[in-house]
Formats: sequence, structure tokens, C-alpha cells
Amino acid sequence: MVLINDLDRHLETVIPEWSSDENMFFYMTNFRPSRSVNPHEWDTKIHLWERVVHEACEYKNVMVVKMSQLRMYMTRTSRDPNKFQSTEIPLGWMTVINEMQKMGNLIELSEFKSLYATNGQEQGIGGWFIKNVLIKPASWMFSSQSNQSSASNGSFSSAQSTAMSASSSVSSSLSIEDDKSFVVMKQLISLVDGLVNKVYRNKTSYLDLMLCPSELKELYFSERFKLSTSNIHLILNYITREGPGTVIHLSDNRRGLRLYDSPADRTSDAKIMASNQRFEESYRGIIQLKETLNMLEKQQQRLRDTVHELTMEATDLIKKNQRSQAKYAITRKKLLEKVAEKREKYLLNIHQLVSQIEQSNTDQEVLQTLREGSQCLNIMNENLTNMDVESTLDEVAQSMTDFSDVQRVMSMGMEQIRAVSELEFDEEELLEELSNLSLETKEEATTAAPVSTQANPEPITQTVNTEELPQEKKEERQPTPDVIPSKEQPVEASPKEESEPAPVQQVVNEEKSQPQKQHAAFPQASDIPVESVKVIEYELNELKKETQPLSPEKTKVRDHLNLSLKLIRLKLKKYQKNKNMKTHVGSLNSRIEECEQKATKMQTDGRSDDGLRIMNWITLMEEEIDELEPQTEQASTTETKKQAVAC
Repeated sequence: MVLINDLDRHLETVIPEWSSDENMFFYMTNFRPSRSVNPHEWDTKIHLWERVVHEACEYKNVMVVKMSQLRMYMTRTSRDPNKFQSTEIPLGWMTVINEMQKMGNLIELSEFKSLYATNGQEQGIGGWFIKNVLIKPASWMFSSQSNQSSASNGSFSSAQSTAMSASSSVSSSLSIEDDKSFVVMKQLISLVDGLVNKVYRNKTSYLDLMLCPSELKELYFSERFKLSTSNIHLILNYITREGPGTVIHLSDNRRGLRLYDSPADRTSDAKIMASNQRFEESYRGIIQLKETLNMLEKQQQRLRDTVHELTMEATDLIKKNQRSQAKYAITRKKLLEKVAEKREKYLLNIHQLVSQIEQSNTDQEVLQTLREGSQCLNIMNENLTNMDVESTLDEVAQSMTDFSDVQRVMSMGMEQIRAVSELEFDEEELLEELSNLSLETKEEATTAAPVSTQANPEPITQTVNTEELPQEKKEERQPTPDVIPSKEQPVEASPKEESEPAPVQQVVNEEKSQPQKQHAAFPQASDIPVESVKVIEYELNELKKETQPLSPEKTKVRDHLNLSLKLIRLKLKKYQKNKNMKTHVGSLNSRIEECEQKATKMQTDGRSDDGLRIMNWITLMEEEIDELEPQTEQASTTETKKQAVAC
């Protein structure tokens, strides 16, 4: 039965070739003297053994390994129970380690410290590259070529001895001491990525980006890797040189970490710290404050646990009737409670100080945000001035005025069309009704009149007033006898029928006695001169005096007047600004002429009240013109002076 350790079983699960002796036989063989002989074979072996080393380090949770550990990780237990030697190690394991060094997957610990040192005496990445990637492979290739050339000039025995010397030289060049330590870069980078991602994920304030030594060791590196303080320092040095952070050196060889949200923040912060040492001291003070806070919280928790234990111990001693020992336990408990009370005050003061620091940083960020917002607002308002705003509003007001005028004209036209249509409809309806009444009268006279015995009766005729009818209707409505009595059967009218007028004559006379035309309520919205502010205000005051609720027509007039008042005030403001008040005065004079003609017509039609109302409008418009005359004269004088200066 073959005994397989835990590492072998883990490697079987992640590397399929590891469980087969036949497949691993190829990988256990030695490498050829040069990669150029068979590059595919060389790279295949190197790739597998690199995976073995990385998986073993991941399984063992180590970042820094010694030479003996690497050799043990590459040792494999044979699955054949008949073999005498059950464990196997690849013949080219030193070549694997050398290739991993050349590719940067393994870095010797001393070289890593010099490369990522933070005290200013580091070797630098360029020096490490020249030393490990250029000089070492070149010296090894030169020794190989010299041995091959000497072997080609000698006999078989000399060739054999040369090959042995070449292999010994290769072995000597690849030999590494067992106590040397190496840093596995893949594991280190994995730790750095996990640390940075966890900090950014749990960040709630500015202070969360500053990590004290206790936080680094207990919170971020204790889950998978049990790292020593020296290993944590290696990780911090790597973050300083390659990651988004800076090492903050504390007292007693302790180190904290300051992370940044972006590379730009790190660059600007480095410039500030290089010119001002107090800036770095502020970081050091914050990290030291967090370290003290964590230490006090641990001590406080330990005191609570001790007090609880002493309380339980005193209870047990009292149950055992050991009162003196119970008294001693209670005394110790009281002392520890006083110490815990003092620690509580210290913790409260430190927490208050930390809160003030966070608030100060928040205030700085808010101030910076407000400054950037103010700059953005200034840039956006560069092309926006008061003149532009006023001009835009004037254009909007002018557009609304033009639209209102168009709507007013269209409304007046539609009202005229409706009035004409209703008049024609009423006339036809009237004629039709008169015709129906004539036929009904004719039928009643024919059926109700008795037969007269006189020899020469007078014919009963139908009288129709044709003064209000059109010419065509007059021709159609000539009076004709409704009944022509015959000589054999004369018809006599009864005294009652002779005293009563004909029904058709009565209807027509009543129509004639009524007014010829029904006038609409005055004023309508289209009648009021909305070019005058005083006229509009006068009409609005008249509507306010109404004691009864306003009818729909008057409500429409009121809304129209309110909108017209706003628009005419905007127009006046524009005229005053452009000094073009003469245009407004001209429009008022035109409206005065129209109102005078309309007032004369209304006096002729017998509508004296409406005519007096229009005369009031004329008076108000003339007063408004008198008030605007000084502004018009001043504008014309200024314009004349400008023309004179221009000439």
C-alpha cells in the first residue's frame, strides 16, 4: 500500500498528470543542455513544475520559501507499489528554480529587499533585470558553447570527459544553497490584491484608507496566511513601489499603510510629503491613534472577561463557604472595574478625536466639491448675460402678442361668419313658417266658412305684409283670392269672421312691430382697444363692480383683458428700452379714429349708451397719449442729436 501525503492528494486534484506514473516519467527526466535543442519539450516541463510550485505554496499558505521546501514540494510519491523507492524528485529541479528566477516568478529574499526597499538605498528594477536576466544566462551559454567546441576537436574519450565537465559546470552554475529563501511573487501579488480590494470594499470614511500594524496583521493577513511581521513588511514595501499605497514608518520598527483612491492622488500626495514633512507626520499621527485605539479596545475586552471570570469564581467560592477567598476575588474585581472605567474614558476621548478628524476631512471634501461646482457654473454662465435673458423674454412676449392678434382676428372673422350664417338661417326659417301658417289658414277658412245666399258676395282675400320680404319673395307672395265663390253657391261671412282679422295678417303685423335686429352684448373682446392700458384697467374695474356672477361671455372678456394687460406692459417695457414709444402712440391714434367712427354709428343706430362708453375709451386713450408725449419727444430729440453727430 502506497502512503500519499496531503500535498500529493491536493496536487492530484489540480494537476491531472500528477496521478499517473507514465505521464510523470517524461517530466521527471532531466532537461537538455539548451532550450534551443527542443523548445517545446523545455517549455512543457517548465510550465508543469511552475504549476506544482504555485499550487503547493497556495496549499501550504506560504509566501517565502526555502530551497529545501521547494525541493520537497516537487517530490512525488510513486503510485507503483512494486518500486523500491517510492518517492521521486525531478532530475532538473534546479533548472526549474533557475528558470523561475529568470522569469521573475521567484526572487531571492535579499534581492527582493534591495529591490523594494523604502529607505532610498535600493538596487532598482533595472539593476535586478540586468543582473538576473542578462548576465547570468549569458555566462551560462558561454560556458556551454566553449565545452561543445572543445568536444568537437577531441576523441570519443575526450568528448565524454568534456561532457562530464560540462555537466559539472552546469551543476555548479545552477547549485543553490538550501538555506536560501525566495519570495513567491504569485502568492505575494495575490495577497496584495486581496488586501487592497478588501480595504476599498469596506471603506466608509477617509480614515479607512489608513491601516495600522494591528489591522494589517489581524484583519487582513490572518484569514489564509499566517504571516510574520517581516513578511508583512515585504508586502508593504511592494505596495509602496508597485501598488496604490505608501508605507508610513512608526516607532519600534512598526509600519502602517496609506492607500489612495487613484494614482493621481498618490502622485500629488507624494509631492506634498516631499516638500512638507508635517504632512507625513499627520498620517503617522492618525495611524498611531488607530493603533492605540485598537490596543485599548483589546485591553478593555480582556478586562471585561477577567471581571466576568472573577465574578463567577467568587460565586463558586461562596457556594463552597470559602468567604475569605471570595472576598479577595471580589476585591480584585472592584479594582479591575475601576481600571476598565478609566479605559472607557480614554476610549471615548480617542473616538471623539477620530470623529473630529473625519469631520474635518469631510469638510475639506465638501469645500472642494463646492469650489469645483462654482467653477463649472461660471463656465456655463459665460455666454449667458442679462441682456440675452431680457432679449429672449421680449421676443417671447412679442411672439405671444402676435399670436394673440392672430387669434383675435380669426375670432372676429369666425363670429362674423357665424352671424351671417345664423341670419340666413333665420330668414329661411321665417319664410317657411309663414308659408305653413298661410296653408293652415286657407284650410280653416275653407272648412269653417258657411255657404252664403247673397248674390254678389265679397271675396275673402289674404293680406301679407311684403315690406320685410326680399324682392323674389314679393313676387311669389302677391295677394290672391283664397276662395272664388260661384254664382250658384254664394258664400256669406258671419259677423264674427268679419270683425276678426285674418290669422296670417295678425302674425305678419306682430313680426313687423318687433325690433328688426337683435344686437349682441356690448362690449365684446374684439371691441375693446387693448392697445391702451387705461382702457383695459377701466373695463376690468367695470367687471369687478358686477354684483351678479359673470356670464360665460363676460368671463371670456375678463380673461382676454388680463392677458392683453400683461402683453401691453411687456410691449411698453420694450418700447422704453428701445426708445421707440412713437410706434405705440401711433397705434393709439389709429384706435381713436376707429372708436370715433364706431361711436358715430352707434349714435345713429340709437345705441347712445354704447356710444358714450366708446367716448370714455377715447378720453382714456388721449390721456395716455398725453402722458407718453414727453418720452416720445425725448426719444426723437436723442435720435436727432445722434443723426447730427453722425453727419
